[in-house]
Amino acid sequence: MIMAKYLIQLPEGLKRKATSIATELEAEGHDIILSGDPCFGACDLRFLEDYQTLHYGHSKMIECEHVKYEPYRADIDLVPIAIKALNRLPERVALASTIQHSHRLPAVKQALEKQGKKVLLIPKGKRCSEEGQVLGCDLTGAEQIEDSVDGFLFIGSGLFHAMGIAFENKIFIVFSYYCFLRDHKHVRFHIFTP
Repeated sequence: MIMAKYLIQLPEGLKRKATSIATELEAEGHDIILSGDPCFGACDLRFLEDYQTLHYGHSKMIECEHVKYEPYRADIDLVPIAIKALNRLPERVALASTIQHSHRLPAVKQALEKQGKKVLLIPKGKRCSEEGQVLGCDLTGAEQIEDSVDGFLFIGSGLFHAMGIAFENKIFIVFSYYCFLRDHKHVRFHIFTP
């Protein structure tokens, strides 16, 4: 007996997990179809008649009865990355990331404060689900504190979100680290200035 029918939607970075997710759900008795379409955010939804969409990787952004969001949380210690950036950070810095890493930002904040930095987590934006999180379409949290900090430390993969913060807050420096590399010795560092 089929428990539920799901269309699984994953962003590019999680597609490598598609078959293991499908196998696990099929073992529970669900009928599964994997979407191979690109997915560029929480609002980029796919639908299939008679199926509920399981949208992995992003936090809930749109209220829709046919969509269930399953945020992905990366199990990466961000503190070594932040400490690596320490000498380049201004005295007053705000922390930002995507949903994959935002749960780790309080530990980063604590570590940087122990090193003498004044640290804020960006407030929850209009479309974001938690403090510290940015979306490509929602940088309002960063805008709310632009007068309280001298720069931002974005910890995440890719440059898209960090560049958004830099462009939206033209007077600030944004430091961005790629952090999907488990070996913190090979973290890539970028500085964006106006």
